[in-house]
Amino acid sequence: MSTNIKIIKWLTAIAAIALMMTWCIGVNIETGWIVLNSSFISNNVLLTLFGGICTGLAAVLTEKIYKPELFTEQYLN
Repeated sequence: MSTNIKIIKWLTAIAAIALMMTWCIGVNIETGWIVLNSSFISNNVLLTLFGGICTGLAAVLTEKIYKPELFTEQYLN
């Protein structure tokens, strides 16, 4: 159980960082402070990448938090 808690803490920290990066990139798109329009990367690509990372981590975090409860309920019934 201790390992599960450590994983949840790391996932929460990484998801928070990805969420902050997504927000910063969104603000950057609106203000145009740094314009990345090269042939292989742009602000929209970065927004998509960090948004996807944040969404994936949120899904894994939700699974890590609720999965032990599901197993406990299954074995008690």
